Amino acid sequence: MPAGMRTSGGEVKQTIERLRPERFARFTEIIRNPSNPDFKLEEVTFDLGRLDILCIDPKNRTTIIELQLGYLDDGHIGKICRYYGWFTLRYGPSVRAILLFENASEELLDAYRKALPWLEMKKVSWQADIKMESC
Repeated sequence: MPAGMRTSGGEVKQTIERLRPERFARFTEIIRNPSNPDFKLEEVTFDLGRLDILCIDPKNRTTIIELQLGYLDDGHIGKICRYYGWFTLRYGPSVRAILLFENASEELLDAYRKALPWLEMKKVSWQADIKMESC
């Protein structure tokens, strides 16, 4: 959250359910403009847990993104199904769900795609470049 828009109580880290409408509108305005130098993505806490990323896509859809390291399994799918259902009940049908995963068999992916046509699944590879400088 840009410094001039922060509250003293860290309001945006509270659950979305308790976020005042005017603050939610301001938060939404900020995440729609990622060119803002203070813009950053972080986990969002809500009634069912913590989302990895919550954002607004170019088509103005509330978008939930889950990141999954390792092998994809039913537990990960169940989690994003709960999140998608919760957001859809509150914000209507214009909710988008994306699951970024590292490993899964094609057979498993085909089954998930057939059962969950609303879920976008994308295979990714994670890389880190860590450099340590002496102090």
